[in-house]
Amino acid sequence: MRRVKLRITHEKLEDLHPADLAEIMEDLSAAERQGIIASLDEETAAAVLAELDERLTTQIVEKLDPEKAADILEEMAPDAAADLLADLSRKLPKNFWMRCLARKLTRFANCWNSIPRRPRHDEP
Repeated sequence: MRRVKLRITHEKLEDLHPADLAEIMEDLSAAERQGIIASLDEETAAAVLAELDERLTTQIVEKLDPEKAADILEEMAPDAAADLLADLSRKLPKNFWMRCLARKLTRFANCWNSIPRRPRHDEP
């Protein structure tokens, strides 16, 4: 198997078409793939993962930080996210999903609590 040296800035990675980046990533090591996905914004990462084969996508996502994984899943097409979640649910421990959910709920609660409230008409 040939090795590919990737010498490109992270900004330039996001300029590549997701299918092209996915093709490049198939020739990289697992650590290199992780590094690339971790460096991309969630929307680009989701598009790239959609272009990779299911096995590689699952391997990458199961090693991500739960919050980053959840953010990427939110950007994926619903059917692709559902398929990935089905694969991951068989492989990852429940505490991964609990941490992910807890972080999302905390973020939502903080956002919700920061919204200024107007008094309701029936309040004094």
